[in-house]
Amino acid sequence: MCSTPIILFGAGKIGREALRYFGKEHILFFCDNDTSMHGKHIEGKKVISFEELLTCRENYRVIIAMRNIVPILAVEDQLKNHGIP
Repeated sequence: MCSTPIILFGAGKIGREALRYFGKEHILFFCDNDTSMHGKHIEGKKVISFEELLTCRENYRVIIAMRNIVPILAVEDQLKNHGIP
């Protein structure tokens, strides 16, 4: 489905649904702003911090996987402010 590896931003229910949609083989990591999630694994995929994302973002596509518009807009701004489309 997708040749560029994906980092899903959001490790909640929608992130898990996105993992199934895109396929585990296409997902490299989850990223989440919730520090209690960092270092955990969801269905074999590590949850990384935003700072970790900044170190590896050039080679991957970042997809926001959230339900509520307010957090989505905040994450969108967070990504844009760091040059991540």
